Amino acid sequence: TVLVKERLDAKVCRCNIEKGKENERKKQRERERERERERERETEREREKDRERERGEK
Repeated sequence: TVLVKERLDAKVCRCNIEKGKENERKKQRERERERERERERETEREREKDRERERGEK
């Protein structure tokens, strides 16, 4: 009946909203991981520059 269909539609809608939120959280975590990797790469570049400077001074 119409009422049952509306309830099912509401459940599906809530389910889709939850999936959307979960996907958004996954994307957010991935962006944070990417930022962290970029910071690590930047730190490594700085260390490499420092090593080059130290070699140049010797």
